[in-house]
Amino acid sequence: MEDKNIINLYINEVKKEKINKNLCYEKARTDLTMFNNIVKSHLAFVVKISKKYCSKDFPLEDVIQEGNIGLIEAIKRFNPERNVKFSVYAISMNNLWINFNINVLVRYLLFSRNSYVL
Repeated sequence: MEDKNIINLYINEVKKEKINKNLCYEKARTDLTMFNNIVKSHLAFVVKISKKYCSKDFPLEDVIQEGNIGLIEAIKRFNPERNVKFSVYAISMNNLWINFNINVLVRYLLFSRNSYVL
């Protein structure tokens, strides 16, 4: 029950953060504060994607954590000069940073549950 309350608190907190269109992705490469602001403004986006993957085998908090790692990777690699919205870039078919990290977790958990020692 305690875990459920913690995850609900987290989700409620990230919902409060609004995506700020004035964030400077270029500046985020050298400014840790800007980088953190970009991460915070997209955490609710990660939660939304993560909910599609969670189940009794894949706890929501684990899926969110992997999605957050993918978000950080997407921010590091994002090139705003390509005139693509960041959210599209982060989950696009060519740059599945958020989905990729979640899929790695899912595959790992499936493999570890189905493997056995000879």
